Amino acid sequence: MEIIKKILLGIILLVLTTMLFVCIRAMYCQCWFSTVTFSKDIAPLDILNIIISGAIAIWLGYYITKKLTEQRFLKDFIIKDIYRIEEQIESFEKLVHTNNAKLQSIFDELHDLKSKIERFERTTKLTPYSCNEVKDLNNCHIKLYKISTEKTILPVDSRNEIQKICDDFVICLRKIVCKINNK
Repeated sequence: MEIIKKILLGIILLVLTTMLFVCIRAMYCQCWFSTVTFSKDIAPLDILNIIISGAIAIWLGYYITKKLTEQRFLKDFIIKDIYRIEEQIESFEKLVHTNNAKLQSIFDELHDLKSKIERFERTTKLTPYSCNEVKDLNNCHIKLYKISTEKTILPVDSRNEIQKICDDFVICLRKIVCKINNK
């Protein structure tokens, strides 16, 4: 498939180059280049038209660039918060998979995770990119909290369940990133 695309692109470029060459050759043969003349008269309306068109083009370019830059900044700002949450989840997963995970360490990790989720929620309320998936993040956090803190030592089956919830957590975060980027 890739080879066919390259061949078609080559054929199209060859046809366009040939057509351009034929047009230039025809103009040259008919002495088109030697018969071009320039008028030295300038109409005030033409100058006004050029100034207004240039000003509108510059203003539009500035406005569009500024708006796009601002929107990208806000999106990147929110996405950084999401990446911090994901890093916290990875840290929690590493802690849970160690054999000597203490309950206090688990509490600390879950508390950090909750504070990052709350920060993300407050950030989205400040921007036009509101997000309904924060409820899903809070539900995943509650599930993690219940499973992780029900016993002082985590059994293997709880670790597998925690891994599944963490995977759901990360997938929910990535859906949020996709949703924000598509807005």
